[in-house]
Amino acid sequence: AEIHQKVHRDLPPTRMWGFDDATGPQSPGPTIVAQSGTPLDITWQNDLPATHVLGVDHCLAADDVPRSIIHLHGGHVPASSDGYPDDAVPPGGEVADHYPNKQGAATLWYHDHAMGITRLNVTMGLAGFYLLHDAEEAALDLPSGADDIPLILQDRTFGADGQIRYPAT
Repeated sequence: AEIHQKVHRDLPPTRMWGFDDATGPQSPGPTIVAQSGTPLDITWQNDLPATHVLGVDHCLAADDVPRSIIHLHGGHVPASSDGYPDDAVPPGGEVADHYPNKQGAATLWYHDHAMGITRLNVTMGLAGFYLLHDAEEAALDLPSGADDIPLILQDRTFGADGQIRYPAT
């Protein structure tokens, strides 16, 4: 979904793309917390606008349609749920993915993986955490709950109008 959110105190709200959950759209996307051995099914729906807001390099992508497909980076998933770039769906489309979570505890992230426009879609905000916990990790008595604070660092350039700037090529 397209959202407008403050990313810096000295700039007006920035047009970004985010993920919807029960609390509404947000960027980065909601942190997904899963348990090793407990599968999770997620349906990803593309609610993006009809045309990309950043310049698309047409040597890499045929058009300006903001296709999207989500890849769980570091996840051990079936091929059908791996977010292959050519499987991206246009606005209005959706993809149902199955995450078996048959791996040890890990801090993973999910992100858009569409052919030719991954960098644009991630820059616009299509990324988030996927935290996978297991019994071995729990036995370490690490910070958890409100004390487990994931941190995302992103490099972006903004204009004085607060909008993301990214070269087309």
